[in-house]
Amino acid sequence: MNRLLIVAFIFLRLAPLKGQESSYEFSFTGNEDQITVPFNYTQGFIILKVILNGQHKLNLILDTGAENIILFKYEALEKYKLSVSKEIQLIGSDLEKIVDAVICRTNTLRLEEGVAINNDLVVLKEDILALDQITGERIDGILGARSFWAQTIALDYIKQELTIFKKSARLNHKSDIKYQKYPLQIRGHKPYLNMEYKDHNGEAKPIEVLLDTGSALGLLLFNHADSTFQLPPKHIRASLGKGISGDILGYIGRLPRIEFSDTHFFNNIIGYFQEIDEELNPDIYSRRLGLIGNPILSRFDVIIDYLDGNLYLKANKQFNKKFKHDLSGLQIFATGSNLNEFVVSNVFESSPAKEAGFQKGDVIRRIGLFGPSLLSLGSINNKLSRREGKNVRIVIKRDGKKIVKRLKLKDYLSK
Repeated sequence: MNRLLIVAFIFLRLAPLKGQESSYEFSFTGNEDQITVPFNYTQGFIILKVILNGQHKLNLILDTGAENIILFKYEALEKYKLSVSKEIQLIGSDLEKIVDAVICRTNTLRLEEGVAINNDLVVLKEDILALDQITGERIDGILGARSFWAQTIALDYIKQELTIFKKSARLNHKSDIKYQKYPLQIRGHKPYLNMEYKDHNGEAKPIEVLLDTGSALGLLLFNHADSTFQLPPKHIRASLGKGISGDILGYIGRLPRIEFSDTHFFNNIIGYFQEIDEELNPDIYSRRLGLIGNPILSRFDVIIDYLDGNLYLKANKQFNKKFKHDLSGLQIFATGSNLNEFVVSNVFESSPAKEAGFQKGDVIRRIGLFGPSLLSLGSINNKLSRREGKNVRIVIKRDGKKIVKRLKLKDYLSK
């Protein structure tokens, strides 16, 4: 992942409390053996355009790390004329707090001609994440893993396509010897994978992680992963995202290696480390020790066979490329009615931005020669992750005054 600002979303791993029931039906309405749906891969998220109940256009994030279809904005009830069946409570971002929501029964989402999902919707009473600000695009909610239960789906991050296979056609990919097969555990409709990481002492440690296409972090581990877990020697305290009670704190550092297998591994990878109360009931977080998200998954062609419980990976042309990441220490959100105003939400310690005197609330007005009309969240992120040693001139607005700042990009997570 090339920026730290998109970490917030992974912390809405909303899991229903006991007592929630759900209806579900997935259907192919045509004769095709498979349907391919385009998506937009931006800021580490897979965004699908769907049609709700035949007429309302939504932008939903494809999220194998969540179970349900969730809409973030409560005004959706009136806007889309949804009927409330019952009120519920959900376990929120810090795995302890409670989020109030409602269930709207039996709605239809159409991904493309030929594919329909009839399912309940969960609508939050409060938009606690403001994902529009993190992605720079309008985000209405998430499309959870239950939507594809008992199906086989394939993700092509290069072409930005999601393919859904009929059961009769789902075995065709097994003839491709370039794919490597990994067994999955499916719990609560969500896929879990066993893999390894190496700590800074060179010790290999097995972990079970959630396979999470709703995460814009490549790797996140819970600090309680095992009794011998230690943070990397070089790490920074940081806000990893936004929860219902405010910022969720943790650490960012590098791990020497993560490994799917002898052929699929990555060295010197940035990891994010969330603090979880060791007294917390492990059933709440499904006993997983972390997650693998899109910045790593996007280096593969990915097939998830939910029915047989298998993952198939084939390295794509991004596999061996160097991971881009933030070299400034700035977290920036998109704001305004058109999401074209860019505000510093956080400044990391021991970073170039901290040394240059940036502050939370600074408004980005210009980077180099690029003024407001040419800036986007993506272009800003790219400019702040290009190459170590590059000098960047940034014009900000603070307390009504324009100020020129200069910073020198560097890897502040290295020794």
